[in-house]
Amino acid sequence: MTSNRKKLWLWVVGLLVLVQFVVVVVLLLAPAKSPGFRPVDLSRHTNGVLHTSWLPNEDPGNNLATLPTGRQEFGGVVFDVQGLIQLQGQCWVKRRYVLPEKVAGMPVGRPCRRVHILHANSGFGDPPGTTVASLVLHYSGGGQAELEIQHRVNVLDFWDYKGQMPADPNTVIAWTGDSPATVRRGLGVRLCRTTFENPHPRKRVETIDYVSAMAGSAPFLVALTVE
Repeated sequence: MTSNRKKLWLWVVGLLVLVQFVVVVVLLLAPAKSPGFRPVDLSRHTNGVLHTSWLPNEDPGNNLATLPTGRQEFGGVVFDVQGLIQLQGQCWVKRRYVLPEKVAGMPVGRPCRRVHILHANSGFGDPPGTTVASLVLHYSGGGQAELEIQHRVNVLDFWDYKGQMPADPNTVIAWTGDSPATVRRGLGVRLCRTTFENPHPRKRVETIDYVSAMAGSAPFLVALTVE
């Protein structure tokens, strides 16, 4: 091999090694993609804000102003936080608050294996195991499935009373923060992430309804993601 050919061969090998190195670096530095998470747009369904109390005649400091908004990861799931959906419950009926018992038609439009929600309870605390709300999945071509949300099983009060943990292994306390109202009492605020398995994962889910069980407490939904 002549000297010029040897130099050319070494240059080509060096270039290939450099290209491989650059590719490896790019792959290592590239942000990890979410594993099939599809946040649902709830902007047309929210009835509460986060920066102040979303209930009438309540302390403005009783809020979720410290909750990060936009696309965020909570409990290992990507959600889109824009506001919240507060449902009715007996605690707020007694105070004559006008709230919906059901919010219907949250758009999905795809099959999914799991439904993830970021949520909490408010008002009077029901006995553990009380069904406080449900998600109703509506499938393409008809048919539906109901997923029950139970107090102290899948959801906790959004005031962070220490020592309380959800009984459901698919529910975790995904976010904690504080508010002026809770700080004054030595407490914080929190939200749960609950994951439900879709009983019909091959069927296209057209919409999801969020329905109150009209128990003593009143649940609310901050974000919903399908996977």
